[in-house]
Amino acid sequence: VASGPDLEFFLLAIWLAGSLFLLVRWTAQWSRLAAICKTSPTANIDAAIPVHYCRTLFEPGLVGIFRPVLLLPEGIADQLSPAQLGFVIEHELCHWRRRDNLTAAIHMMVQLVFWLALVAVLHIAHAKY
Repeated sequence: VASGPDLEFFLLAIWLAGSLFLLVRWTAQWSRLAAICKTSPTANIDAAIPVHYCRTLFEPGLVGIFRPVLLLPEGIADQLSPAQLGFVIEHELCHWRRRDNLTAAIHMMVQLVFWLALVAVLHIAHAKY
């Protein structure tokens, strides 16, 4: 089993590569959602935050932390009754009121930093024996 500076450098390189991969992937996803929010038509729905329709979504979702937007799949109003659509919107607004997107972003940052922690713990445990 390798040890010393070579193993530490190897683990650091793996951690950096994995963290960079996650950061690039999430940034691409966020950029795509930001572009969708900017180009999607506004829905004529009375809500506490802007509501937009989106062709590429299969389910409703809340996007953004500082300027959140509720994205609804295009045509959802034709498939649901007004009461059902109201419940869907209220559900998404609950996520907004609880600041779930902020909590998710914090969770993602913790995941970005500690994604390799399990491997490190296993290595330390193995090195003791």
